[in-house]
Amino acid sequence: MELSLFHQSNLLYTQEALSRYQPGGYHPVTLGDTFKNGRYHVRLKLGWGGFSTFLDWFTHDGPNGVHQCLVFELLGPSVDQVLADYRESRDKLCAETIIRVSTQLLKAVKFIHGSGMFMVLVKAAEWVDLIDEDDEDIRLFDYGESFLQGKEPERLNQPGTLRVPETIFTHSFDYRVDLWRIGCMIYSFLFTTYPFWYLGEDEVMVFQMIGFVEKLPTGWESKWKSMQTKSSHDLEVEGVVQGLMRVLLSSRITADEELGLL
Repeated sequence: MELSLFHQSNLLYTQEALSRYQPGGYHPVTLGDTFKNGRYHVRLKLGWGGFSTFLDWFTHDGPNGVHQCLVFELLGPSVDQVLADYRESRDKLCAETIIRVSTQLLKAVKFIHGSGMFMVLVKAAEWVDLIDEDDEDIRLFDYGESFLQGKEPERLNQPGTLRVPETIFTHSFDYRVDLWRIGCMIYSFLFTTYPFWYLGEDEVMVFQMIGFVEKLPTGWESKWKSMQTKSSHDLEVEGVVQGLMRVLLSSRITADEELGLL
């Protein structure tokens, strides 16, 4: 049979490993199961993974042990999932929706910062049954990496695309990591993609930041030069491309000038 008949699917990579269903591990759940003396009825699997603020909790005895069960508000798909669907269909969020969700995000973070707690914006659990996001509000949750002012951790676990520059160049950061990430999120609302792509190498990420935002502070230049020297990418050659890609025709260097830079 031709292998081309099979279509690649992310299903195997977005579900939990079956090996986790063992004594001391996950509890096997089937649609139709009930919990807490029939109060909760399993209708659909929305996802799996971590947890955050919840509405209720209870313990359940199963074949693999005693499990603590958490009850959450029913939410729609993650922002990542919504943006991916828009991107695949070559569509965009309407201006009113962008303004509304951006306002909600800013107000939520303002409230959190006002309480003296700061958090790391991370993506939520995914849900494939989409609703009309133009009529829905966003929810900001998952405080696993949050911290109190003055009690910052030594390091942050960060999604690659939302990494902040100060955690690359210094060992000091504060609540303003959220501000950088808000900017990244609002950009994603506008263009259905993030401003930076993290490919596993800090220097490539920083190169994108410089091109998109601004030059690095003077105090970071020495470390940046060291990073470029050790990089497996020829960032100088990649930087030459910027001379060709200028908005004003008169600003673009000629092919002869480009050859002189290589």
